[in-house]
This record gives sequence, structure tokens and C-alpha cells, in this order.
Amino acid sequence: MTHSSRSETLALEFAASLVGECSVQLQPFLQVFDDAEFTAALRALRVARGGED
Repeated sequence: MTHSSRSETLALEFAASLVGECSVQLQPFLQVFDDAEFTAALRALRVARGGED
């Protein structure tokens, strides 16, 4: 069994939500992500909705 940190688990949940595998509440991400991770998450959201990177 592999153990992961809370932030790693949240990142996987976020990624899964982008491909429609699960719904996700964004509030936990806002509490854990630093500025660089938040910027990367926003970029991923734009790409997922068909926007430019």
C-alpha cells in the first residue's frame, strides 16, 4: 500500500475532476496550494475547458 500526503491526494482528485472522473470541491485546494501550484491549476482548468494554455 502506498501512502500519500494530503496535498498529493488533492492534486490527484483535481486531475481526476478535469477528465470528468469525479466532482470536486475546490476549497481544500485553496488551503493547500502555494502560488505556483495555484497558477498551474488555473492553467490546467483553462486547458481542460478548451482554452489556451
